[in-house]
Amino acid sequence: MNVEAAALQLPGYEVGPVLYRSEGRVVYRARRLADGEEVAIETIDAEYPERHQVAGIRREGVIAQSLVDVAGVRRVHAVLSHGSGNLALVCELFDSPLSTHLVQTSSVGLPLAEVLDIALRLVRILGGIHDQNIVHKALTPENVLFDTASGAIALAGFGIASELDRERQSVQMSRRIEGSLPYISPEQTGRMNRDLDYRSDYYSLGVLLFELLTGQRPFQADTTLEWVHSHISRLPPAPHEISPELPEVLSAIVLKLLDKSPDVRYQSAEGLIDDLTRCADELATTGRVEPFLPGRHDVAQNFWCLTTSTGVNESWSSCSNCSRSRRPGARSSVWSTATPVSANRPWSTRSTARWYANAAFWPRASSSSSSTVRRTRRSQPPFVGWSSRCWLNRKSA
Repeated sequence: MNVEAAALQLPGYEVGPVLYRSEGRVVYRARRLADGEEVAIETIDAEYPERHQVAGIRREGVIAQSLVDVAGVRRVHAVLSHGSGNLALVCELFDSPLSTHLVQTSSVGLPLAEVLDIALRLVRILGGIHDQNIVHKALTPENVLFDTASGAIALAGFGIASELDRERQSVQMSRRIEGSLPYISPEQTGRMNRDLDYRSDYYSLGVLLFELLTGQRPFQADTTLEWVHSHISRLPPAPHEISPELPEVLSAIVLKLLDKSPDVRYQSAEGLIDDLTRCADELATTGRVEPFLPGRHDVAQNFWCLTTSTGVNESWSSCSNCSRSRRPGARSSVWSTATPVSANRPWSTRSTARWYANAAFWPRASSSSSSTVRRTRRSQPPFVGWSSRCWLNRKSA
């Protein structure tokens, strides 16, 4: 039995008709009796919800309320109990999800100018969320909301969001994968042996933009195993091969977002905004988008060690852990290796990372048999010093 049949009743609210249903939730139009303001009420679409469903909607309310200062995040005014252990979110009113607009396009995608506008607004929202150390992990058409009266959009769906900069993925094959399977990143599958960070949202954004531009997803699958295999191993087609009228540079931007390795994707909202803004401006002024190299102005939002998707068992933390050791104006070169180093090949090329930044010290991976950092006479760079966790190859400024 769904909530509609059970006649939703909330004290202090006049509950109206159903606006839409999505992913086990139902959203009603309602009016707050205290001041007459129109709101949306979202609740679990079941009379007797499962425990994990209740935990998810409660978590969404808590995280959304913590992001009240981020423009573009749907406001949650209150979290109320009702029925048999159910919860309801009293939210800012948005009357339809993006998925409704996609259904109306008849599998041909939205107009290019509209896609660029939506993309720019979403990237700005993601940038604000990531600045608060939140990883959304559920960027889907159902969680992008529209207000048809004002044209405003908002991001919802924070039920599985992570509140950490990075979280270690220890999901086993027998455990439930979080997120909507067509939109999860390779890291979210738990099969990549690497940490998940904010760049996971850029992959999901790539899937979403692919769908907005072409009217179809980059991958098709029928089972969980097929979806996991697609995200980890299969290469997506170029959007302009499906829709030849699309600019090739925009196709390249989407493919950069869809790269299997987070290190190759966009590293910041600013870099992506710069490229999308250039596309939108050229389209508005000339009606076409000239080719350019995507990611030219992209700078890492946080500093991570570059690693391959296999063989790295120990994660590197961000340089903020060593901020007390930083020296203004110094440039550093950080190296890591995922395999034991031999005398004949002092630096493994399998997973070697080299980063330059304005910091004097960087974190080093903890030592283990499968992930070590060794220094030999042949490989030793100009060395400045060690801290308890860091080492530096000092370069001239």
